[in-house]
Amino acid sequence: EELPQTQQLSDSHSDSTDSGIQSVGGEDPLIPNIVHRVFGGESEITYQCTQCDTSSHNTDKFRDLQLCFPEEILENQEVSVQDLINYYLTPEKLTGDNKYRCDKCMELCDAQRIIKLLRAPAHLILTLKHFSYDPETFLRTKLRHKVTYSERIQLQVSTQLSTELETYQLYAAVVHSGHSMDYGHYFTYASDAKKDWYKFNDSFVTKTTLDELRNLESPDTPYILFYEKITKTDGSYEEDMPELTALNEHIRDLVDKDNAAYCDELRRQEERKKNRNRFTQLKKNNQPDDDNPPPSNCRAAIGMPANPFLF
Repeated sequence: EELPQTQQLSDSHSDSTDSGIQSVGGEDPLIPNIVHRVFGGESEITYQCTQCDTSSHNTDKFRDLQLCFPEEILENQEVSVQDLINYYLTPEKLTGDNKYRCDKCMELCDAQRIIKLLRAPAHLILTLKHFSYDPETFLRTKLRHKVTYSERIQLQVSTQLSTELETYQLYAAVVHSGHSMDYGHYFTYASDAKKDWYKFNDSFVTKTTLDELRNLESPDTPYILFYEKITKTDGSYEEDMPELTALNEHIRDLVDKDNAAYCDELRRQEERKKNRNRFTQLKKNNQPDDDNPPPSNCRAAIGMPANPFLF
């Protein structure tokens, strides 16, 4: 199964472009929409020329943060998600082939790029750039770093008066399974409101634990992480949680149909359970204890329904 290339290849450790998630909104980025209200944040990017000390600033809206691995981190070394966030926010030197074109000097100059987060999203999406790119061979190689998937992380947000920390809790992760970035398989781990974890693999849904996600080993690598903000610095957090009525009619219809199908399945399960109980009770009533023959297998001996298959 070939995977579409949705990420820009970049050697920058603080690449602020979206990894395909930007297109999910599908609307004018200047007009707030439900996707940006939930997943959107705002950052300030500063370029400072080391030759003339001139700085330029611009603000950028984002819907995910792309985190790459420091070159000094080897694949056999552990690195946490929090480490990658801190590295993303570390001032970056632009030198060599990655020089900055200064408008004042009118030439390529060594410079420094600084990223500050001005507004934290209600739901934070982190994309882990599990690949390296060789510009000479034009080949991508999947990285196999051992990542500690922290249940809670903190995001440093700069305000006009101070710098504050927003705390987030992990609630979902998309996993890429495969030895190459050009093909493989995706599956997802996600938790519900009760903090119970489930694994979604094609049409199969199984109950699991956060530890299973944490203990994944290559070639199964989580590469998109979803975190929910559990603290707030202003009164806008509750407003970032959209109601179902805020969705367009087509999406609402899909949600309603899915909810109805779920309720129907619960009713069918309950009916099957009642029928099994009724059948078991009738069987007991029609078979006096004095006439019970000896059990023919170990399952019947312990009161389990006889079955030619052992599950």
